[in-house]
Amino acid sequence: MKAIDLIKKGYFPAELPPVFTTEELARSLADISTKIKQVKEKKSAPAVHSIRKNMSSRRLLSVPNPLHQIQLSEWIENNWSLIKNEIRQSDISLSKPAYDDFRASVPYNDGSSTAYTALTEITDVRHVVYFDILDYYPSISYEVLSRIFADSEKELEFLLRSMSGEKERGLPIGPDTSYILAEFLGSQIDKKMVERFKVRTKAIYRYMDDIYIYLSSSNKSLLLGEKLSELLREYDLTLNEEKSNFYAIEAEQFEPIWKLQLLEYMKEKDVNKQRLAIACFFQLAFQTYHVSKDNLVLKYAVGLAQRWAVSPFNRKLLQSFMFRIAAVAPSVLPEMSPFFRSERLERKAAGQCLNSIIKYESSHQHGNEVCWALWYCIKQNLKVTRSSAKVLSKLDDPFVALLALDMYDSGLITEGLDFELWKTRMNQDALFGPYWILAYETAIKGWLEYDLSDLKKDPFFNLLADANVSFYRMPEEHEDEDEDEDEDDDEQEDNDEGLWFTDLLDTISVYKKKKR
Repeated sequence: MKAIDLIKKGYFPAELPPVFTTEELARSLADISTKIKQVKEKKSAPAVHSIRKNMSSRRLLSVPNPLHQIQLSEWIENNWSLIKNEIRQSDISLSKPAYDDFRASVPYNDGSSTAYTALTEITDVRHVVYFDILDYYPSISYEVLSRIFADSEKELEFLLRSMSGEKERGLPIGPDTSYILAEFLGSQIDKKMVERFKVRTKAIYRYMDDIYIYLSSSNKSLLLGEKLSELLREYDLTLNEEKSNFYAIEAEQFEPIWKLQLLEYMKEKDVNKQRLAIACFFQLAFQTYHVSKDNLVLKYAVGLAQRWAVSPFNRKLLQSFMFRIAAVAPSVLPEMSPFFRSERLERKAAGQCLNSIIKYESSHQHGNEVCWALWYCIKQNLKVTRSSAKVLSKLDDPFVALLALDMYDSGLITEGLDFELWKTRMNQDALFGPYWILAYETAIKGWLEYDLSDLKKDPFFNLLADANVSFYRMPEEHEDEDEDEDEDDDEQEDNDEGLWFTDLLDTISVYKKKKR
């Protein structure tokens, strides 16, 4: 594993829009790495970004300061032989690192492979015990990691403390370096489980922080939970008793039936019947989503819908349902890139939908949903309305701020945007605080009137600026929006907000009349 790959493809979280990039840092890494050895030791705090975890909770992604992320990536490269060998020795992990075209390191299996693996390896089991490690990444102790690596100088522990704002535990969620360290720790737990649980190797599997044990009888289930809890305490971790579960083997789910049902609707070719199939397809997706509370349902549905070769006569109906999914569950926006970047997109309806998302999600401090909505507005050259911009100004997220400032600079936001909140984050320590990316990018781009001299005073960020490193790839151009698509005031916004939904109802009404 090379540091350059960890920086180029494994630094920024995959959940961010592609406008955020580390390619320029990777290109200059060799030169920067030799010079940062002369930079004095620094403490930093990561930039944070909120994404949806499930229907009732959110997760904070972390983007460490580039100084410490470079140092950690180089530490992993220098210790990769040890890390790789330890991980390979695990016979039960289904999440071992593998090379990927898009990321530096990804699990070689996905989580759904556990049931299939057990099915093909063992045939005499009756029960499954499922265990979950409570808050795995946030709970990983730096001292424990240092001890496992036999790091007598505690170089890793010192580095992790320096990049986390002097915390004692918690790997940043997002970078591939965290995944590698977490999997290394998991491989150590794997060895102890195999030794102590006296369970056949093919009957126990771990995927990330999820552990599955297959048993021929239920007698051992309680004892296994006690043993695992005791084992985790040795690594300063805790068993999540609320999520742990025990069930009969016949209750194990391989693939949900609704997946096949959605695929069946897509087979309809007759124009009129296809309209009914489209309505049933999305109705099933919404119903399943509300019952299961699982966002993956709608992600799967929009993935299929974007590949659906519908009749041109039915395209508007399909798009209307896609807008509804985006409005109801905007956390699926990252999966809707082909749809929102399509040349056939109904731009006026898209603008209304995206502005509605920006306005609502900004008021709830939901950074990731707003980021993607802004990004699609940029790609489709859609303006953010005054009322949406006002609420957007109160969203405390450096990634959202950069997108909004770019749109203001290019004329896609012309009124309503207030910079005061983001300006308050631009203090003299901003380059090593949670707004480091906003401080650096606004300095080199001339936004927010951030003093470029503060950046030049810092040896590390001055190196980045001299190497023309940017973490925000500005779109090549923003075309002028047609005047007839401009919205003059908030009253017009309110009147237009439901038009795309009205179009959907009108379309269905026409279809019903034809059937009668």
